Amino acid sequence: MSAPARTALLLAAADDRSDRSTLRQAAHVLGLDALAGDEAMHSGLLTTRADDRVCFRHQLMEAVVDEPCSTRPSPV
Repeated sequence: MSAPARTALLLAAADDRSDRSTLRQAAHVLGLDALAGDEAMHSGLLTTRADDRVCFRHQLMEAVVDEPCSTRPSPV
């Protein structure tokens, strides 16, 4: 997966209750093109609900994507 698509996944992990339009706007602010969002959506990790909100197919996937950005200390 490309670096821009991974960034798009991080956006989705930051708030998986966002709709596609909000995620596109956030991606645009970060300088990502539409291909990054498309690649992230077609990765199989994300799904779009009936209300057009983007979410991860499983909470574990979201946690794995979000973990590298976490500021929480590692367990000892």
